Amino acid sequence: MQQVYAKADGTPPGWAASPCCAQHDGAAARGAELDRAVEGQQGGHAATVRQEGGLAATPVPAAPRAREGATTRRNVLRGLLGAAAVPALAACAAPAAAVTGPAGTVIPAGEALVPSRVFEMSHVLTRDFPVVRALVKEPEIRQIRFLDVDGFNANEIHFNEHSGTHLDPPGHFLTGEPTAEQLPVERLIAPLVVIRIAGRAAEDHDTEVTVDDIREHERRYGRLPAGALVAMDSGWTQRVTMPNAFLNEGPDGLLHFPGFCTEAALFMINERDVVAIASDTPSLDVGSLPAPTTHQAWLPTGRYGIEALAIPPDLPDRGATVVVGGPRHEGSLGGPVRVLAFTV
Repeated sequence: MQQVYAKADGTPPGWAASPCCAQHDGAAARGAELDRAVEGQQGGHAATVRQEGGLAATPVPAAPRAREGATTRRNVLRGLLGAAAVPALAACAAPAAAVTGPAGTVIPAGEALVPSRVFEMSHVLTRDFPVVRALVKEPEIRQIRFLDVDGFNANEIHFNEHSGTHLDPPGHFLTGEPTAEQLPVERLIAPLVVIRIAGRAAEDHDTEVTVDDIREHERRYGRLPAGALVAMDSGWTQRVTMPNAFLNEGPDGLLHFPGFCTEAALFMINERDVVAIASDTPSLDVGSLPAPTTHQAWLPTGRYGIEALAIPPDLPDRGATVVVGGPRHEGSLGGPVRVLAFTV
């Protein structure tokens, strides 16, 4: 796969929409399900609330912004759960208070809302995980400490930031934009949207998620929820363990795997409130394209992407919340992530 990165001055090079995108005219409250037990002020009791964009939820008023830089219990809660959830959490301060939860259910004080299902959405990073060798060195994992010799076991790992299931931060494609450890934590918890194109991808390995795919999904489930993470399911998850199938290099020397159409990315930037896109393939872009135009359009806007995501077969198209365990090393221009989704 040929890649054309940002210019020396940090600005993206010019790009044009892919042929698939050209078929579409492109004209086409932040929400998240959150389970969080909060320590109460009386006797250590806890309660949990749920706010879900685009689905049934208990409306709560927006909280006023705290003084810049102030470190308080309320600020910490706002950062973890979103500003709109903080006023409802005040109910935890009253020993006998109950909180209205999903679909109008009442959660008694002292009881947490436990997820009914948790889905693993990251592949195991192995020594032989498929990478684009022209750009990324294969991971190296070796044990360097042994219990019978050193009194403990430990490994040493060497890997490129863009190995395995990994995150692309804005700074990956525009110098000066946030690196992964600088992403606001509230953007790492989001309503999950899954766009299914596996049937089409089985016949056309160069297919893309298009604006039409997004609109068709919205006809079935409603408008994309604010603050969503939109994931592509192309059926590539099962290919990770198949030799050469994940990168899928063809006789033409190009890699053939699906991605997001650049016009679809622009639609989600300009017409919808989407904080991240994720692919179950090696890239956000189609593998055979000469330039990563979706990267160039998406990342410099402050949004992030996830590549080589694992899509469980029973993961719902809507209604799950995704939690991204993002990398935290200094100046991270990427990094492997643990991605979990849950339903209640």
